[in-house]
Amino acid sequence: MFLLTLPVKILGITGTIILITVVYWLFVGVGLNFGVKNEPCAQVMAKAKNPISGVEREFSSPCKVPVGWQITEEGRL
Repeated sequence: MFLLTLPVKILGITGTIILITVVYWLFVGVGLNFGVKNEPCAQVMAKAKNPISGVEREFSSPCKVPVGWQITEEGRL
């Protein structure tokens, strides 16, 4: 929270929100996108399992499987 104190004092709350939004989109735009892959991906169904909760789910492509989930054998081509 300390990191937001100075920008809020200087820019106000609206300016700080705009600054955070711009910085976020700059990161996404240059490829620092928090674990999302920018590779071509086959548009086939993929079944994956969350190793922590044990939940299994189908996704529209292997690229949509969240980071940390494991694609199951029946979900592989």
